[in-house]
Amino acid sequence: MALLERAPPRPPPRSASSAGSAGASPVLVAGAAVAGLLAIAPLVYLAIRAAEPGLAGLVEILARPRTMELLGRSVALAGAVTAACMVLGV
Repeated sequence: MALLERAPPRPPPRSASSAGSAGASPVLVAGAAVAGLLAIAPLVYLAIRAAEPGLAGLVEILARPRTMELLGRSVALAGAVTAACMVLGV
């Protein structure tokens, strides 16, 4: 009964790490580093600008009603995006 014999199981596919690769290419790492630095540049700028007036000026800026309004909207937007991603991902 040759029709009922099962074929031997195939070995699992090899992953990229077990294939003997030495890691990411230097060009890929450099590109990722440049992209990361460009993405963080606005945050560094804001941190430098926020540190200019000193601690008292920083507290005054953070206590403004407009700052609290923008913070609330940003948190609400982050929550809405997170919820939408969870719904779409499930």
